[in-house]
Amino acid sequence: MIGERPEFKDEDLEKILDLVKFKVDRRLEEKGRERYAGPHETYGILAEEFDELMEAMRDNNAMNFYLEVLDIAVAAVLGMASFGLEKEGP
Repeated sequence: MIGERPEFKDEDLEKILDLVKFKVDRRLEEKGRERYAGPHETYGILAEEFDELMEAMRDNNAMNFYLEVLDIAVAAVLGMASFGLEKEGP
């Protein structure tokens, strides 16, 4: 079928999640384990990363685009962890 998209493979998703975890751990080692101050700081970090993502897209730089998506994933994970949701469960 024309335009059919391939499905995600579980092993590919696991590799990506492992990479995000690795980058989260690395960020915590480099910048410390302090949580974001609140939603405004989380938004600011995500907005900055999104601006960098858009710049990579405008430059048509696929590798930088990929790396900025990874940075957004890391910022999102740390933002979520900053709100203490682990106490409430899924």
